[in-house]
Amino acid sequence: MTNERKNITQPADWWNAFIEEASKQGLTLSEFMGMATKKQLSKQKQKKLTERVKPGRKKGSDTKNTRKDRNGVFVKEENL
Repeated sequence: MTNERKNITQPADWWNAFIEEASKQGLTLSEFMGMATKKQLSKQKQKKLTERVKPGRKKGSDTKNTRKDRNGVFVKEENL
């Protein structure tokens, strides 16, 4: 699964409120926004979504022999 970056435009005071609330809940802004928008989907669509990957790199054998490619994506050395 790959993650995509999207530009979202909201007024500055909205962003400040989002950041403050995410921080209060111990979430990253990305986690907070994902949870908030997921709640707007029907239950049927929510069930079909893939599980959200936690921020940061995985620890253990999955990250051995990996590096970032020219696009900043972590790839296994044999796939370069």
